[in-house]
Amino acid sequence: MPDSSSRNEIIFRPLGRTFRVRIAVQESKRPECCPDRQGCIPFYLPLLSGKEELDKGYSGACFGYCGRRTFTYRKAVHWNDISHCVMTPLKGVVRFFNCIDDLGTDFMSLRKVLQMLHPLACESCRTTHDHADLCNYIIREKPERRKWLCLGCAVRLGVVEFHPENIGTGRSVYC
Repeated sequence: MPDSSSRNEIIFRPLGRTFRVRIAVQESKRPECCPDRQGCIPFYLPLLSGKEELDKGYSGACFGYCGRRTFTYRKAVHWNDISHCVMTPLKGVVRFFNCIDDLGTDFMSLRKVLQMLHPLACESCRTTHDHADLCNYIIREKPERRKWLCLGCAVRLGVVEFHPENIGTGRSVYC
């Protein structure tokens, strides 16, 4: 399991890496439908993946540290230490075992597919580069209205606030 941990955080070395990561444990947010309450330590639940949202029938996901898991298929040995569960009302819980390299590959592939299926441009400055980080900002006053904005425009339009005093403190720079 992890190199060391407490109830509030987990410290582990992702497979194939020399560095250690320190991540907050989100045990209190563990979904009711979790398939592995003993061997997986949840550390990230994306937006709309909490118990309340899942109880309403929304889909969600959970990422957790599951310790070193290996399996061999034909001649390929797969090393995994991250559990990624996808929870949907239609399919139930689908569990994937990944490593940090798998997640990086998935990230790049999903980003490219999203760009192909729905080319995005910042709704304010019209930035369209593949590498531009566009976020679907929820407008606080009207949550049903969303805008795709680059971070610069989100700050300029007052959708998020920039807090320079938080730089380097570990606190959020953008809220």
